[in-house]
Amino acid sequence: LTPCVREITEAKLCQQRASDLKCMVLINVEIGELIDDLLFWHSKLQILKGESQFRQYRLFSVLWKSD
Repeated sequence: LTPCVREITEAKLCQQRASDLKCMVLINVEIGELIDDLLFWHSKLQILKGESQFRQYRLFSVLWKSD
């Protein structure tokens, strides 16, 4: 399996079914920190998108594809 990582740039894409959230992650791209607490980033997404001090955080979807 190979990971297919795609950045999510539109907040509306995050308004998906809860079953889809498990394949999304929030990454601090400055230090490579992975935040996998989905409830945290999902509830704070608008804040993360709007506050300048959180600019280094980007939302990615990670889908595993079979080779």
